[in-house]
Amino acid sequence: MTTLTDYLLQERSVEHADSVLIDLGRRACARFSSSRNVMLHLVLQGSLFIRLDRSQRSFELRAGDYAILFYGDAHSIDGSADDETAGVETIAFGDTGDAPPLLSLREGSGLAARVASMSISLIHAVPARPSCPTPELHIFRREPDEDSMDHALPIDIAQLAGLCNGPGATAFLSALANLCIFQGIRACHGKASQLYRVSLEKARSDTTSALLRIMQTQFDKQWTIRMLANKVGLSRSSLAEKFRDHVGVSPIEYLTDVRMKHAVELLCAEDPPPLWEISRRIGYKSESSFARAFKTRFGVSPRAYSRQSGGLDFAHQT
Repeated sequence: MTTLTDYLLQERSVEHADSVLIDLGRRACARFSSSRNVMLHLVLQGSLFIRLDRSQRSFELRAGDYAILFYGDAHSIDGSADDETAGVETIAFGDTGDAPPLLSLREGSGLAARVASMSISLIHAVPARPSCPTPELHIFRREPDEDSMDHALPIDIAQLAGLCNGPGATAFLSALANLCIFQGIRACHGKASQLYRVSLEKARSDTTSALLRIMQTQFDKQWTIRMLANKVGLSRSSLAEKFRDHVGVSPIEYLTDVRMKHAVELLCAEDPPPLWEISRRIGYKSESSFARAFKTRFGVSPRAYSRQSGGLDFAHQT
């Protein structure tokens, strides 16, 4: 039987978290497109309002409160509850670096809130129909009220705000995101188990976990299905079936996803290497084969991507 600890540590741990600090003005709005990642907003100072695009209802978040969007639904955060705003900015996540960037959305108005916003990639994404039910928008409050009975993590928000800056801040926020995700799923599991017996999703097999680690760390090799199957002692058909059953995509689709993430990081570097070098580093035989794969994924060539100011919103396309 899979325990909740197994479910969390083996299936739902944070693999990577891109983050940005946002100073939100009272008449400003930050929009977030739908994403395959989990989204997390932690209010460090002041207050703001969060609303799903398809909902007419907004929820106020104050300092110390945070909201988790388990399925990355399109949403916005606003400096006030008013519908009229002076400016709307769509937020695109990219490689954070050692510390998250600070984005100022004042629009000539006073500061309403400072928020740490994160786009979180899990080791295994929350499934569309999870065995542990999770809401689209889950709010945790420092001082729970009628909207939510879920307590935020007991943290010193003033001290936390200072820790979100400086060397290693990105790693710190990633670790904090892990705690928040764990707490969110535990809260959902606790509520559901009071009503019925919750049967947790079966953990991935050791074989699948080994394959994931191989592809995450050795993506520079020119893998084929046969090579991957031989690596773990399976036939090609058994490998494909087992991998898709546990991960939801084929091994090659997953490997391509890993490679594209690293390609984007290299293209967005301050001094990006030439395309032939990027191709070699991420496991493609030639620059042309890499370029075809990249354009299939993003709709533009690697060269066009590198010329675009700010790049593409990778987190929302993978």
